[in-house]
Amino acid sequence: MQPAPAPPAATHQPVPVATPSTPAVGGSPDRTMWIHTGLIVTALLLSVLGVLGDSWSVEETSNTTDILGEEFTVTTELKVGLDDLSATVCTNGECVTVADDLSDAYDNCTSLASDLEYNSSETEEMCGTTGDMASAGFTGTLFISLGIIALIATLIATFMGTRGTHFPFSQHYPFGGAALILIGIVAWWLMMPEPPEGSDPSLGSNAWLTIAGVAFAAGAGGYSIFAGSHT
Repeated sequence: MQPAPAPPAATHQPVPVATPSTPAVGGSPDRTMWIHTGLIVTALLLSVLGVLGDSWSVEETSNTTDILGEEFTVTTELKVGLDDLSATVCTNGECVTVADDLSDAYDNCTSLASDLEYNSSETEEMCGTTGDMASAGFTGTLFISLGIIALIATLIATFMGTRGTHFPFSQHYPFGGAALILIGIVAWWLMMPEPPEGSDPSLGSNAWLTIAGVAFAAGAGGYSIFAGSHT
């Protein structure tokens, strides 16, 4: 009897070892889109609230006088917006508020100067401050509105990107919106007339809201580019 042949030696196949993948620094595309969209929406809301408010330049003064042994405290709060102004005068807690549109106030002032037969220099001296504030507000509103439109275009481009339609340079749209809004703020500030002697107005809450909107818009653009470069 011949011995049975030995079975062939078993071949050992290498067992694949699963290597954990390193997560991308920028996070998933969905997370990036939601953070980017949230920043843009925040910037949009802040800018809209800022441009619609009347607290861009504010000043509050208080004076106390003694008349026949009775004290009278008079506080005055002056608010100037991009297109209107208001003054609140309080005497011992009783307040009266007067508001007017800057353009209407300038037109009424020049009409009054014309009725009084003032010459151009006298009209400028009488109405120039109001006219400068109206021009500054119009210029600021124009650029800020263009910036808001750019932010809306950013939201549209982001939405269309989720549907597979990509606009060229859409990652730079937030920077354009932030730049236009910032130009509007700076132009308004530079075009505002010099305050009278003894007056020291400061930036109001609506101006700060708009500045915060610039920061959020620029942050949205920076985050989108940073996240895109690490995915």
